[in-house]
Amino acid sequence: MPHPLDKATADGHNVDGGLKAIGLTNQRETPSFGANPLDFLSTKLSSVWMLAPVPSEEKELSGGRSHFVESCGLPISTYFSAMKLLWLMENVDAVKDAIKKGYAIFGTIDTWLIWNMTGSVNGGLHVTDVTNASRTILMNLKTLSCDEYTLKTLGIPAEILPRL
Repeated sequence: MPHPLDKATADGHNVDGGLKAIGLTNQRETPSFGANPLDFLSTKLSSVWMLAPVPSEEKELSGGRSHFVESCGLPISTYFSAMKLLWLMENVDAVKDAIKKGYAIFGTIDTWLIWNMTGSVNGGLHVTDVTNASRTILMNLKTLSCDEYTLKTLGIPAEILPRL
């Protein structure tokens, strides 16, 4: 995949003097999972589905749907990426295997876009910003980092998440 600036130059655009910024729009609640260390979306597990029934985690936690609201500001809901990731971790053998072997990566569509725009398999960055991370249930709004308690409670390994 050619670098985006090289492609723009080849297409006749002057990016040296005029390019100031690139803006991305994305689907914050759409998860992306890579189960191959060489290809972020090799399994194409991106979707905007609503899971049913609500994961058992909600019923088992003392605060029910509001259990993580103090840290992330969101109720437990299948709308948010953390619950979709839990479903993948519990139900897709390729996901379980990739996590066990240490080469799984997870994020949202912005993560995938940035990864591709910064080199993908050739050193692409696995990152996101706090506005996108805030819609996963996994980010603490006070510290602007992944919430260790939430990750531990849900059994989500921090190493598969993008750097904020």
